[in-house]
Amino acid sequence: MKISLSQQTLNKLTSVATIGSLVAVPILVAVIGYKIQSSISNESIKKDYVQMAIQILAEEPKVGVHEDLREWAIDILAKNSPVPFTAALKKQLSTNPWLGVTLREFAGESEHISHSRPMPPSDLMNSPKPLLAPTNKNLEENLRISKENALQLKELQGWINKKHQEEITRDKFFKDLDKNSNDSKER
Repeated sequence: MKISLSQQTLNKLTSVATIGSLVAVPILVAVIGYKIQSSISNESIKKDYVQMAIQILAEEPKVGVHEDLREWAIDILAKNSPVPFTAALKKQLSTNPWLGVTLREFAGESEHISHSRPMPPSDLMNSPKPLLAPTNKNLEENLRISKENALQLKELQGWINKKHQEEITRDKFFKDLDKNSNDSKER
């Protein structure tokens, strides 16, 4: 049986496409894995710089001492903030120690709000574990590492949400206390 010219061309194209996909898929997986790993590494570095900036700004500022370092720390926070810093906030941070200031405190409503914030447990503050080189051999291990990183992030988010709820409850308590105090004064 004789194969027609179009059938031969189709067979050759199918062979070339199969070989091309066998070569392209691992390369594509490697490139995508590299981009993901690079992004994770950059976010981890940003997180470390933000923590360093917060530690610098938590110190009591002294005139003429480490002013450039405080400005650098403010710039790091401003660069990594999704909301732009106002000039007033930058000035506030450059002249006052930052101890977890909330927007309400910045607006002057700080009667019963504590300036210190508890820090998460150190095991929740570890940087994400880096992924291995993106090869077919490492896919399962990278999946396991990714799941561990996601679990750590979920635990940190849970801790933050718990502390946030505690703060809301505490603020509500003090507001109710103030309201009751004002009501009793009016009587």
